[in-house]
Amino acid sequence: MSWALFKHISEKIWVWFKVYWYIPALVAYTLAMAIIFRRNDGNVLRVLEVSKDSYKKQIAVLNKTHTEELEKRDEIIRRYNKVIEQVEAGYEEANKQLDKHKKKRIKKLIEEHHDTPEHLTQLLSLTFGIHYEEG
Repeated sequence: MSWALFKHISEKIWVWFKVYWYIPALVAYTLAMAIIFRRNDGNVLRVLEVSKDSYKKQIAVLNKTHTEELEKRDEIIRRYNKVIEQVEAGYEEANKQLDKHKKKRIKKLIEEHHDTPEHLTQLLSLTFGIHYEEG
């Protein structure tokens, strides 16, 4: 191998290291960690098992919390629907009573002022917002 060929290959290797510097660094880091932790293989496995158990417990807690939140939401929806039904029933009853009261009041006004249609029209319009035209 000639000096020019060696120089050319060295330059290519240098350019590759400048671009892909993280690959040799990652390999060196992996080798260093393998050498450091090689003595404690059992400890590494125990740490992995503990982290796996911790993960399972955290997932169980999250699932339980999610289930409780769904149950609370469903209870709130049930209460909301019950209150809405009660309010609507009360509103319908009150509305019917108001309609009955209005009918009685209109009947009374007509009985009292049947002989003066203009006055009756004014009273109905002022009291109930009804425009009455005899015809």
